[in-house]
Amino acid sequence: MEQYFSERTEGVRKTLKQQGLWEESQEIQEKNNKAKEYIKKKAEENGVTQEKISELIDQGYTELEILNASTITKKQKTDVQKVLKQKRAGQSWKDISQKEVQ
Repeated sequence: MEQYFSERTEGVRKTLKQQGLWEESQEIQEKNNKAKEYIKKKAEENGVTQEKISELIDQGYTELEILNASTITKKQKTDVQKVLKQKRAGQSWKDISQKEVQ
């Protein structure tokens, strides 16, 4: 249920941005971009290539989802996309990290 609301909120925000009704200040945009770059760097340190990160972002995953999945991937020696698919299937990060990814 929590994921539903966050996706819905993100969808509303995206729609408002497209309509020009939601604007973030330059300062907030810079901070957000800086945070996203930091998160991408951490995911790279966990073994996910910059190309794979870009591909996953294009598929609709957030930088934070990629980082969380990369942490599990590093621990379990599996593919980051498999972890992300399990998360999208409704499993919690805790559940995914506690069992072998299929």
